[in-house]
Amino acid sequence: MEVHSFISYYEVLGLTPSASAAAIDRKFRHLARLFHPDNLETGDRSKFDAVVEAHNTLKDRVRRAQYHDDNKERLPPFWDLGVDEGDEDGAAGVGE
Repeated sequence: MEVHSFISYYEVLGLTPSASAAAIDRKFRHLARLFHPDNLETGDRSKFDAVVEAHNTLKDRVRRAQYHDDNKERLPPFWDLGVDEGDEDGAAGVGE
């Protein structure tokens, strides 16, 4: 029996589930630069890989909706209205 290990992609990016696509992209760019293995001061391969995986899932509306559906006991339903409005940056209180 395969055990499903939940990873909160929103926590990885420091965002809330209501974050807009633009907010997801902004946080991804910031964290990718911060944790990129070529960054001699703050590079961290495992954190960089987690950020890339989170971004790849959340940036795509279909994959993001499936992620919410697969984890409905931990996440609210994904309401894709096709517009980027609401919480401007969707920040979840994680420092940059």
